[in-house]
Amino acid sequence: MKKILLHAAACTVVALAFPQMSQAAGVTVSFSPNPAVAGQTVRFTWSSRIGSICEIEGVPGITFGRHSGSYSFVASENLSAYVMCEYADRFYTGSSNLTVSNSAPKPVVNVSYSPSTIVSGQATTFSWSSSNATSCSTPAGSGTSGSTVLYPSSSQTTSVTCSGAGGSTTASASVTVQPAGGTPSVSLNVSPTYLYNPGSVTVSWNSTNTTSCDLGGAVSGSINMYRSYTDYIDQTCYGPGGSDTASVLVTVQGTHIPLLPQGIPQTDQDIPQTDLAALGIDLKRPGMFWRRLNLNRDGDKDLIVVDSQRQVAYILLAQNGRYPRINKIVRLVSALSDIKAIHVPANGGPIRVRVER
Repeated sequence: MKKILLHAAACTVVALAFPQMSQAAGVTVSFSPNPAVAGQTVRFTWSSRIGSICEIEGVPGITFGRHSGSYSFVASENLSAYVMCEYADRFYTGSSNLTVSNSAPKPVVNVSYSPSTIVSGQATTFSWSSSNATSCSTPAGSGTSGSTVLYPSSSQTTSVTCSGAGGSTTASASVTVQPAGGTPSVSLNVSPTYLYNPGSVTVSWNSTNTTSCDLGGAVSGSINMYRSYTDYIDQTCYGPGGSDTASVLVTVQGTHIPLLPQGIPQTDQDIPQTDLAALGIDLKRPGMFWRRLNLNRDGDKDLIVVDSQRQVAYILLAQNGRYPRINKIVRLVSALSDIKAIHVPANGGPIRVRVER
């Protein structure tokens, strides 16, 4: 075994100063957009709070820059950018990756008529918009988005085709044109109409010669409704020729509308007696019972009168605080408690009264 002796006097120790890498300050690096499509212009941005010059690797067309800046180029492939900025023998770094897709996304097209149901002679606005498209073909004009006011004389469907680097997409919208002056008509279906416990029912409707409806807004459609007590479901639809209401009774087992609250003292102080006298009703006779309630939600208190001796009930709808006529007569009613529900359609249709003895 050989021994090798090193004499200190014969050796020279050289201290080499290597640059220190630091991430404390760091360099912010990004691509926009990211991901990008091949052939798309991408902006490369970098920023360092300190440093006088930065070395850039991985981005075609640029190798050096100041402590912050940006550079645009046409993307063709995936890139991994690395930036190193120097300051006082310290180096600060940052990196970012760019993902480039070889296929452009297909155009997305949105088309609509507003309103989508009109009466002949009325106006509707046809609108279209798109993304990932460079051109669109429409019967109403060119451009990737736009709108126009139309007065169609009949129902129609309009299509818009938009094209771009990713191909073409077609979307359509329809407008329903109803004849002017037609009488509105609505049909209503509810399923189920009997619930053993509170729950949801499906309400579906169709209408003609209408432009809007209370439930859901549209002239036809379907919605779900939660029912916890027995009551009618109304659908009223409107058009230039008036309105129409359809009603379906939904029964929830063991429940009824709390129509007539108990414990309310009767008083005829605010009831116009001359109106009732003209109708042959005298609240002062023995066996007369009544309640005042807002049955049709118009702000006026309507009147329910029961003549227990004659076993008849009268429903009077108020008009500006007066009672001009009897709107409904129900036979074989001997007490207010016999009346479980009163349904007054919004369009002035026939009043329905549910009686249980």
